[in-house]
Amino acid sequence: MAPENIRDGILTDKCDVYSFGIVLLEVICANPIYTILEEMYETNEEILIRLQAEDIDPALAGNIAPVCYEVYIDIIRRCLKLEANERPTMGEVEMLLEHALTLQQEAEATDTSDDYL
Repeated sequence: MAPENIRDGILTDKCDVYSFGIVLLEVICANPIYTILEEMYETNEEILIRLQAEDIDPALAGNIAPVCYEVYIDIIRRCLKLEANERPTMGEVEMLLEHALTLQQEAEATDTSDDYL
């Protein structure tokens, strides 16, 4: 749950953005958030700073271009901002996801090496 929802019981669109960031982090790591937090004993921001290629889901490894992975981490970082007004809108998140898809498609079209995470 978003910090403002836990703290004040406030529910807004920005709570959904926060939740999406949690879900995307879980997808990338192939673990529920409580497992990620339990293993790392850190805040959301500290987890994202330390999130490395070895932390991603093995099923995704070798299939995500590094530039695309960086966009995903940026999306997660922005969605998990503690202050609701610092989070993007879902429309902005959608645009970032479309950008990540474009980067992935370009990488696949131009890169014949195994330079994927």
